[in-house]
Amino acid sequence: MICLLYILRVLKLLNWCLLILILITLIPSPESKHMGETREERINQYHEESSIPVLGLREGSLLHVTDNSAKLRGLKNAKLFIKEQESKEFEVGSDLSFLLHS
Repeated sequence: MICLLYILRVLKLLNWCLLILILITLIPSPESKHMGETREERINQYHEESSIPVLGLREGSLLHVTDNSAKLRGLKNAKLFIKEQESKEFEVGSDLSFLLHS
């Protein structure tokens, strides 16, 4: 949690506070005994209070940011959540630079 707060402060200092990156598991494993809410449900609850977009990076993926460019790298897709909109999947290699300017 401390690490996430530090990252958010750094992003805010860099004027990238419109984007929050979260490692995410969107679909619970069928073998799981956990009956709690999914991360997607938590993000929807978060959007009840905030309009900041959330980019869900799955384990093994990263957002490579250089200058004004942001590209999805790694092994798995990412999912973008924007308040009051359907979530959208992005494939590895996608240009997500628009998130830096929103």
